[in-house]
Amino acid sequence: WLKFEVSQAMQKSDLVFADRAVVPCHIGTDVCDDVCEQLRALKADQLLVVTDPAVQKHHGDYLKQLQDDLPVHIYQLPCGDAAKSLKNLVDLVDWAFDCGATKSSVVVGFGGGAVMNVTGLFAGMMYRGLRLAYMPTTLLAMHDVTTSLKTSICHRGRKNNIGIFYAPAVILMDVGLCRSLPRDELFSGLGELAKNAALFGGKHAEVFSRALERESVDCRNGGSGEEFSLDDAALLTLTSLGVAAKMDVLAVDAFEKTAGMVFEYGHTFSHAIEKAYGDGVVPHGVGVCYGMLCCSFVAERMGLMSAEARQKHDTLCRLVTDRFPLPQPQPAVECVMRLAMKDSKRGILGEAEHEIADLLLSEIGHVISKHPSNLYKFPAHIVEDWLDSLGFCRESVSSSAVPLVMGKGTLRTPCPTAGRGLTLSQLKFHDKAVVPCYLGSDVREEVQERLLSHAADRFLVVSDQNVLKHHPGYLADLAKEVPVFERVLPCGDAAKSWDHLSDLVRWAFDCKATKRTIIVGFGGGAVMNVTGLFASILFRGSKLIYVPTTFLAMHDVTTSLKTSICFDGRKNNLGTFYAPVEIVMDVDFCGSLPRSELFSGLGELLKNAALFGGEHAAAFTEALEKAATDERNGGSGEEFSLDQDVLLKLVHVGMKGKMDVLAEDAYERTSGMVFEYGHTISHAIEKAYGDGVVPHGVGVAYGMLCCSFVAEKLGLMCTDDRHRHDAMCRLLTDRWPLPEPRPSAAAVVRRALRDSKRGVLGESAEEISDVLLIRVGEIYSSHPTSLSKFPVALFMEWLLDAGFLVGTTDTDSSEDEEVEYSLPAVEEAVRGLFPGSLSSIRPLAGGFCADLHVAELRDGRSVVVKQLQLEHLAMQLATTPSQIHRNFELASSLGVGPRTYGLANNCLVMDLVAGHHPRLEDMTDAVVGRFASIVRKLHDSVAVDGTPLVWKWMNCMAAFVADGASTLPAEDQSFVDAVLTEVAEIRDTFDQQELLIGFCHGNLKPLNVMVCGSDVNLIDFDASGCNYRGYDLMKFFRKDEPFGDCLFQRFLGQYSGNSWSTDRLAREARMCEPLTYLEPAIFFLFLAVKESGQCMQWIEKARWRFSQYQDSIAEVGLTTV
Repeated sequence: WLKFEVSQAMQKSDLVFADRAVVPCHIGTDVCDDVCEQLRALKADQLLVVTDPAVQKHHGDYLKQLQDDLPVHIYQLPCGDAAKSLKNLVDLVDWAFDCGATKSSVVVGFGGGAVMNVTGLFAGMMYRGLRLAYMPTTLLAMHDVTTSLKTSICHRGRKNNIGIFYAPAVILMDVGLCRSLPRDELFSGLGELAKNAALFGGKHAEVFSRALERESVDCRNGGSGEEFSLDDAALLTLTSLGVAAKMDVLAVDAFEKTAGMVFEYGHTFSHAIEKAYGDGVVPHGVGVCYGMLCCSFVAERMGLMSAEARQKHDTLCRLVTDRFPLPQPQPAVECVMRLAMKDSKRGILGEAEHEIADLLLSEIGHVISKHPSNLYKFPAHIVEDWLDSLGFCRESVSSSAVPLVMGKGTLRTPCPTAGRGLTLSQLKFHDKAVVPCYLGSDVREEVQERLLSHAADRFLVVSDQNVLKHHPGYLADLAKEVPVFERVLPCGDAAKSWDHLSDLVRWAFDCKATKRTIIVGFGGGAVMNVTGLFASILFRGSKLIYVPTTFLAMHDVTTSLKTSICFDGRKNNLGTFYAPVEIVMDVDFCGSLPRSELFSGLGELLKNAALFGGEHAAAFTEALEKAATDERNGGSGEEFSLDQDVLLKLVHVGMKGKMDVLAEDAYERTSGMVFEYGHTISHAIEKAYGDGVVPHGVGVAYGMLCCSFVAEKLGLMCTDDRHRHDAMCRLLTDRWPLPEPRPSAAAVVRRALRDSKRGVLGESAEEISDVLLIRVGEIYSSHPTSLSKFPVALFMEWLLDAGFLVGTTDTDSSEDEEVEYSLPAVEEAVRGLFPGSLSSIRPLAGGFCADLHVAELRDGRSVVVKQLQLEHLAMQLATTPSQIHRNFELASSLGVGPRTYGLANNCLVMDLVAGHHPRLEDMTDAVVGRFASIVRKLHDSVAVDGTPLVWKWMNCMAAFVADGASTLPAEDQSFVDAVLTEVAEIRDTFDQQELLIGFCHGNLKPLNVMVCGSDVNLIDFDASGCNYRGYDLMKFFRKDEPFGDCLFQRFLGQYSGNSWSTDRLAREARMCEPLTYLEPAIFFLFLAVKESGQCMQWIEKARWRFSQYQDSIAEVGLTTV
């Protein structure tokens, strides 16, 4: 096993993850300088460091010396599993783009296991994989978390059910960091070592037992372990022992799906116990030891383990559990069982509804193996008996507990493959995957037989609106055999959003997806992209089958391991690499394709024709020259069509072009980058026009014309060769001219400068990169990626020659640029969005986070310009302009807020909402009904997960107040301390209430509601996001507002529908009323610290609101814990 000596010099060992990765691991004690040197060696353009408050408190200066060498950006996640949420993941992505992350950036996970888990997933999705350095700070993270390719977050009360497998570039361990660990973190690491001791016995059991028997324990405390400590030598020994245990197994099973599943020992029950108590109460490693005790109980009950063997096994576990007893009161048995039945491993063994699975041992060092995964299923009631024996309580009969029953599906014996009309090809992606691909024409029956042959427990079919329109019953026969659930996404790139990805995840769990569920991508390229990403993160990889319905998806999209969505106005900048289990193609789908989709597929074939020449150029040219074109339309291509024989040939040739290259470069990072030819420019043109205006393949053709222009200007391509290249492109572009009016050249260039490939070549601000050719079939290659960088000026010259406008129009700028907050910035934003239309600007209102202006346009319209203050947004609401922009766009799409035109220069431009703020006399039945319906519509619009934002705001402001409290008058210090204490402690009380959450407005006071006749609209969505529904409602109906209980009951009657009783809603809203006073109290203290000249005024307001808080919390009967 790996052995490291105590030394202040770092020692290196390569961690081998089967054939997937070899990761250098450096370890030492007090080696800060060496760690920083290793990070410098990565030659990053910037470091994106993800950490948590505990690490920042103890080791905040650890990387300080690097700040003189390169930009170091730091993001703090919450401590523990609270970090592992979809909300925090998207916040990290937002932050990375705000920092200007490129492909040359390096992500650093600096913290415990939770930080490693979410940081790994974040790095793996950014640009389909940024370089990642792990710097673990806890014993558990060092020997167990970073020595795995697993990444994860938790969703909807389940542990680690979203994630991917992703290898770091380097692991840097300084065991000296463990000296600052609290007792629970130390025991969490020891718990996983106890698991290894039980699994492998021998040296692992001996060293573990010896380390815990030699601890410094205060015997007068009954061996409680309060004084437990480990010296540096013991820490180093235990860490190396844990690393060795993992790597012995992962060297043959990198993805932990067969032999590597042994490390799940005890985890089914540990995860359930941890979640039942709530995040952070029971340390993970301690939970594992209790899970192991449960497994040994089961093994003995089933006659698989003797009483003597169980005693020896349990003695190891109790070296931890005796020092860390479970807190009282314990959760209910039914609660733990419900969570255990939702474990992410469920489905692997096809458990019945009364069964559950974990690993079982016959004795220390001997795993009972009846399945490749080493899992063993057994009756769930045995686990209930074990929980009873430990004193877990039972829920009362009147409890609203969900029955312990999993969804049932009719399983079908796999049918034989008929193969009629389907031709099988094996697509080899280097050493990463071999994917069977079936191709045929008019093969609906065979396609369904292929799907059924995989013996899924259910199918989750993701399609789009075009598929629903043209092929509604294509997969209908599947439902006769297996449960089928379908989700319909918008067409095109509109499907590729974070919101749709989140919604798919929520939907999967609503459908009771398991690891035996198969996800089917049934649609065009956009559906394939987002479905692939969805499948790759669900349970760290669910089975995926592609059934493409467009020409482009058939030969170009599904023949790649790439998955993606678009984020922050950029194309395909979040994603993974993931292989489907099968691809099934029926080219008969192409008969229903609109002209735009057909030409999109031809554009990517044109690219192959230019890259490879030969048969690719011949097939493309022949197809377009023989097309049935109406010559009277001037060869416009209006009547263009391709028969099925030609389609089959083109799909086959297109697949061959991809696979000849991807057989050597599965992840398209070296030779595979040639398929990016023309894409820097095409993506920029497509985004400048807006999604769906220019078909992707057509955009690629124009991008290729730009690249040949640049190549000739640089002397790489002669005029004759450019003429031959461009003649092929014009077989397509002459049939699809770009629409008029064209976007401005500046708008296109701005988007190209944000391309997802940017940073690979270390481009300067005046450079851009794409693939360049010498001639058709010959690529100019000065870099392993085949990319070449060239002056942006050449790109701009081509755009102007091609007829793009000279101005600075930009209809979709979402960049959070650092700009001066001045009227010129407002004017520039309006002129950019409405060129030539600005008449005048006048101020409307001012606030802490934004100033409002009204811009009058020459056509008589008025728009509001919300000028956002970055610093204040970050300090008060911990948000960004891009997040606020997304909130407003969502409200606009729902019809509950003003139409939004765009974000530019941190100025958000929207329609001026007519009307006035509500008065009592306005609140007719029609107005109340409309108001209730739009609030409910907003609350239900987006699936939310994570911490309600009100806690995030208050904690953010409380931290600022605590840091600056010394600047406040001495006589107010006790009051400030009281408010800060209340903010810190009241959260526990609310967490126990299980209040309803939703996507809330966040500041639904009457001033943010507009009434015009019987119409009602909401404004100001700066604070929108996950929050308590009751908090939203009480901001409008609390007792210091003019709307009484009678009106509130009328509103709740309309709002509730058939979902909840009005009594429950009213009770929860009243419970949230205290928070509507505590939040402004801490805000006024925040202003007192920030604006010291008006300190007394703000403190007086804070006292007033805190007094209201104390009164209201007494009225609703809540007390702090």
